[in-house]
Amino acid sequence: MRQMAVFLAMGDGMPAVSDAPSPDRRRGHAEATRTSIFDAAAREFARHGYVAASINAILAECGYTKGGFYFHFASKVDLAHAVVDAATARYAAIAEQWQSAPGDPLDVLAELVDALAAAFVSDRMLRAEVHLSITPDLHCQGADTGGRAWEAAALDLVERAQTLGHLDRGVDACAMVRALATMLAGYRYLAEPDVDLGTLRDRFSESVRVVVSAKSATNTDWRRPDCVDAALEVVECDESVL
Repeated sequence: MRQMAVFLAMGDGMPAVSDAPSPDRRRGHAEATRTSIFDAAAREFARHGYVAASINAILAECGYTKGGFYFHFASKVDLAHAVVDAATARYAAIAEQWQSAPGDPLDVLAELVDALAAAFVSDRMLRAEVHLSITPDLHCQGADTGGRAWEAAALDLVERAQTLGHLDRGVDACAMVRALATMLAGYRYLAEPDVDLGTLRDRFSESVRVVVSAKSATNTDWRRPDCVDAALEVVECDESVL
């Protein structure tokens, strides 16, 4: 009787019932799992760095099993590289937005740096990248891997400022950008674990002003050894000049 009922149902054109999820549903579930693990890893790396972070802690935070982890990532190293790559792409997107912005190149440079500060505070992935990029086990090139994505944009803005006469043409644009990048990398690293947007933005803005002011100066007396010795005796800084 049961076989006949099934036969009659099929004969009436009723669709066969299946509990198997569709390919789209399976794909969506897999992407959701990967994203959840990825986000938990970014938080763990941002809090503890690469060495102290553990797969068990990451999975405990996102609620998935090791089977789910290894379906998406071959190892903790693979996961860390994925976070660094994503952070680099984020920096590149910010740089692209501001590199093509209209206005005075030095003003745009200041806006670019401010956008970097805002993104760093709001995005755990960028905070994780600070620790991951200086981890020897990951073989990342340089101490600020993600920053390289925006340094090219900064260099372009500095060179445009030179062309417009806003900076001395004798200034080494590459050295100027390296100095700025080093200052920002230091502030990002020292900002952990408690990051305050207002403070970080102030420090980033200060870095731009100091570097641009130094490179814009036409008086080179400060290079003389006697002036350097005198400067070393100064113990207080007048903040009004910054």
